[in-house]
This record gives sequence, C-alpha cells and structure tokens, in this order.
Amino acid sequence: MDSYDIVMMNLVNEQTVPGTRVYHCIVSIKEFIIICGRYQDMNGATYDDLSIYNTISGVWKQLRRQIEQEDIWRDPKICALGNKVFICSVENHYGGVPEISSIVSLDVSYTTWVNLYTNNEEHDDNKPPPMYVSLFFSHNGSLYIMGYSANSYEIDIIYMFCLEKSIWSFVQQIGETPKFYGQMYGTVFKNLYKPTTRYKEVKIFDLLTNSWTIRETSSKNKLYPHGRANESYAFSSNCAYMSGGSTQDLTTYYCDIWRIDFETLKWVKLDYFHKSGIYQHIMSVVNDSYLYNVGGWVQNRRFSTTMERFVIRPSSLYHICLESICRSPNMTKYLKSLPMTIVDELNINNNDSSVND
Repeated sequence: MDSYDIVMMNLVNEQTVPGTRVYHCIVSIKEFIIICGRYQDMNGATYDDLSIYNTISGVWKQLRRQIEQEDIWRDPKICALGNKVFICSVENHYGGVPEISSIVSLDVSYTTWVNLYTNNEEHDDNKPPPMYVSLFFSHNGSLYIMGYSANSYEIDIIYMFCLEKSIWSFVQQIGETPKFYGQMYGTVFKNLYKPTTRYKEVKIFDLLTNSWTIRETSSKNKLYPHGRANESYAFSSNCAYMSGGSTQDLTTYYCDIWRIDFETLKWVKLDYFHKSGIYQHIMSVVNDSYLYNVGGWVQNRRFSTTMERFVIRPSSLYHICLESICRSPNMTKYLKSLPMTIVDELNINNNDSSVND
C-alpha cells in the first residue's frame, strides 16, 4: 500500500456561511478563503460581494461593492498569485456578446484594489475577442484565460495578460486542442496546466512549449468516479480533489470525494463523504491541509447554508496553536503574550468582524 492509499481525511467541523451561495467562485491564499460573485438569500434576492474567510480565526469579512467597481461583478472568474486575488469580469448580457470588461486585483493583506485592465472603445489587435471564458488562472507573472469564441463553439482560444507590461497576447496551441465549452477545472503543476476530463484521461498543456498531450489515468481496483455533471474540484500543490455532482436530469446527487495525484495520475476514492448529496458547490484547499466545501444545492433543490472542513493532511502544530488562540474567549489576553511578528501575521484588528456587523 503506497502512502496515498492511507486516507487521513476527516470532517472536523461544520458551520453556517453568510448567505445561501450559488453561482460563485472560490480561491485560497495562505490561511484565507476568498469567495466572489453572486449569492442568493432565502427570498430569492441576489447580491454581489466579495467575502474573505480567515480559516485560523474563523472570522468572515465582507467587502461591499463600490460604485467604481460596478463592472467587476459581472460573471466573475478569479485566481490567485502571491497575496493577491485577481478578478476577471465578463460582461455577458442575455442575448448579447460576451466580452472581458475588466481585470482587477485585491491584496488580501491590506484590502487594497488595483484596476489592471478595462475594456474600452480603443482598437487593440492584441486583446481577446468576444468570447466565453471557461477558465482563468495565473502562472509566472501572467494571467491566462481559456475559452471559446462567441461566434463559434468550435474555436477554442487562449490569451495571456502580462501583469508587468499590462498587455495581452494570443497563445498559439500545438497539438489536438480539447474543447473549452462550458466550465473547466485545472491547475498549474510544474509548468504544466492539467485540466481533468471525465476521469479516464487528463489533457495537459505545457506552458513552456504551448503543446497539448493526453495521458491516461489509473485507479486502484479499477474504481473510477461515476459519470456526472455539476461536480466541484479543488487543488493542492500535488493533488486534485473532486466531489459531489448530479446526473444530468438532477434525479441523483452524489456525496463521494475523490483524489487524483498529479505525478501518478492515480485516482483514489476517499472513505469520507459530504453529509448529503450536493452539486454546484465550491471547494478550496488551504495550506495543503484542509479541504473546504461551501454552498451549493442539496436534496430537494434546497440551498446549502453550511461550510464543511475536512482534514486531508495533518496541519502543523504552529497552525493548530494559532487557531486555538484566535478562537479562544481569552484571545485578547493570549495575544498580549505573543511576539508582535506573530500578531502582525495573524492580521487581527477591529475590522475583522462578522459580515453582519
């Protein structure tokens, strides 16, 4: 039995999240989880916001939309690089032509916004054409978008935005290009972008040579995930996690959780599950130790209002101690005995309060 067959995954806690969240994006930076996009309350009202959850202190911070940021909440896609989260907004009115309207960055340490790109009427041969964005990710100082032309589902394209020069460039693709239709899931691993495709094979894009290849996956005991739709993915530094989903007719919801190793491309079914079948939820891995699941739909078409946390690898003693201190009713007293460098790292201040404050 190899090390990855020893599953150390446990549901360690569950809590209520602000709002009933569907149709939203998630990413993690250090101990923070960032959620962007629309959420819907029990009365059917929709809201546009960005929420930051500190996984050490257990505190939510909600950033309300500012007037000058109106465009960034239109069908957003998000990714992270360093301490910054990047938001790509796609203007996609019903019946209209989808276009990338803006890209902004948010430094989660200082909550500072920077506008990186705004679409305007000026002609630019290098900017992306009207397109549907299937995936948005970062690599080596640049942001990438993968998607397909608004004029044809058959035209699959990749564009790169250089953060240093603030310019777009078209990425030539070599080899058989996979279809970018709909939502895509993937991550960068050793300069290779690896989108998953229905479990038996993985399509790999080499960011150094711009070439596509296909590799078969494997599984102990020949067990693979059942075919499904509306599942969710999350990525650690060396694995991808897949869970939930439904049949196309929404008559069956799945609650299983799977892991695939990037080196071996081997699937393992974990021996822990979501509390119930769930789909259109979002997941994120924090510090390669915790898998978080937020929102989605559960049985009988009900919104999920909870957040689950699973242990996927034992966390460091340092992290566990900080979490214990920050969640203690005696936190203020304990913080006084800590070095200022640790207190500053925790970034705890009077502004770190519940979203309901």
